Amino acid sequence: LKSKDEQSRIEKRMDILREILSQRNWPVKEVLIGDSDKAQDIFHNVLLSMWTAYFIARSRGEDPSRTPIIEEFKRLMSA
Repeated sequence: LKSKDEQSRIEKRMDILREILSQRNWPVKEVLIGDSDKAQDIFHNVLLSMWTAYFIARSRGEDPSRTPIIEEFKRLMSA
């Protein structure tokens, strides 16, 4: 999910995540969002991303509560 008002630190996170996913040959698609107020955008984005992640994991036969990729993401963010 990409907002027209993204801060540089968010752009860095998205670049790292895109790289992690691309290395695994997972498709990456950016969706531009955000024509409402900031609080509504944040709430909408959190819900949409959580449910999207849940259903992608389920469709792959994976446990949605296990997230080893997050540890890799955190490690790359601190670099």
